[in-house]
Amino acid sequence: EAARAYGQALDHVPELPQARRALAELYWQRFLIAEAAGDEANALYFEGLVRRYNDGQYNTLLAGLATLSLRSQPPGCTISVYRFERDLHRLQRKLVERVEAPVRNMRLPHGSYVVTFEHPGHMSVTLPLLLDRLDHVDRHILLPRTGELPEEMILIPGGEFLSGTIQALDRDRHRRIVETFAIQRAPVTCQQYVDFLNDVAARDPARAMGHAPRVSEQSEPYFEWRDGQFHIPVEDAEGDAWDPQWPICMVSYHDACAYAQWRADRELRPYRLPSALEWEKAARGVDGRLYPWGDDFDPSFCHMRESVRGRPMPKRVSTTPLDRSPYGVTDMAGNIIEWTSTPHPEAQGDEATMVLQGAAFNSIALLCRLDWSLNSPGSFRYSSYGFRLAMDLDD
Repeated sequence: EAARAYGQALDHVPELPQARRALAELYWQRFLIAEAAGDEANALYFEGLVRRYNDGQYNTLLAGLATLSLRSQPPGCTISVYRFERDLHRLQRKLVERVEAPVRNMRLPHGSYVVTFEHPGHMSVTLPLLLDRLDHVDRHILLPRTGELPEEMILIPGGEFLSGTIQALDRDRHRRIVETFAIQRAPVTCQQYVDFLNDVAARDPARAMGHAPRVSEQSEPYFEWRDGQFHIPVEDAEGDAWDPQWPICMVSYHDACAYAQWRADRELRPYRLPSALEWEKAARGVDGRLYPWGDDFDPSFCHMRESVRGRPMPKRVSTTPLDRSPYGVTDMAGNIIEWTSTPHPEAQGDEATMVLQGAAFNSIALLCRLDWSLNSPGSFRYSSYGFRLAMDLDD
């Protein structure tokens, strides 16, 4: 009705400035809604209408350029700036520019980007960025020295990211801040877990037996106990052949915490389970995408119930190339569901109920979304429950 009324006014006075400004504002708001929702067709349509009635006041907003400044320690890093562009049903990196740090006031179209920092003798660092229209972003990144972090850990720089189920034009309500931390590239494997069990068994066999993977407290462990040690079964009671590089499964939250404490004591590093927010940021980056690869689901992009024919089974970690987050963290939308250190806020009863993130080899498509989580009592074991480690970093 507003568009019709303003149109009728322009029929009488074709250059009436009040009507032109009102129509430009009306279509600008519709353009923002379509753009935020990922509705490319309507975004293009309303952008064209804004340009038709724009008398100059929307020139800067339509250009949408953001300003990016980047510094590093050590200085002189090689910085590669990539823009995420949708192609083949996923967001793919397209190189924009490769320069030497520092970068001052680089002008870029608004959108989702990822920046890599590289320097000899230091670990490379990946920094996803969401640049809004007319943003001024200034980031300083510290690169750890080679060997300062375990090779299996990936640094997640601190800062804002979009969390949860994000609606169009409602992004500010979903901005969360997570401090810098590191997370394991892949879930803990069966081989890593059996090494833990056998080290504990050398001192306390009963305690080790209590942490062995099993369906319930009353059932027998899936790992074979032979000659005073646990062994990954070549074939279990159901006839399934286990692979040492499968993610560990059928472990409780308390088992996962015990493993983290064992690694911390053994390596003198602050290992722990990631919080639910840390896990989510490591999986989806900062732009609010629904899956590690983008917003479109395809069962071949991860390892879930519909990814392969036949009975669902785990697979070796980090062997699904597209299930890789903007940071390079793997198996976040499939293969194994993971315990986090976050208690469920509405839990009731004496036993702690914890949040789990991710999807597993036997999950339905809904669980593969990164804005979805589960919760379970900390003592509960299930065939699809595993975990990965995180660690704090020195200031």
